[in-house]
Amino acid sequence: MAFNNSQYAEKYVMGITRYLPTPQHNFYSSLSLIADDNDANKKQQKELLEQVDKNQESMKIWSQYCPENFQRYYK
Repeated sequence: MAFNNSQYAEKYVMGITRYLPTPQHNFYSSLSLIADDNDANKKQQKELLEQVDKNQESMKIWSQYCPENFQRYYK
């Protein structure tokens, strides 16, 4: 359920990119993707992990510019 909600919310993230919920969505979306990884087939696992990598790249950038707010999500 968390994964489905994350996917649903993804379409709204671009509209709120300048607000704090975007990194939070990124973080919790990654957690739900990792949790669903065990139930997925090999192709789906690859896609899920690619999205987690993409999310981590964004988190890395945010943590470099504002470590007080985002470093804990990146490491």
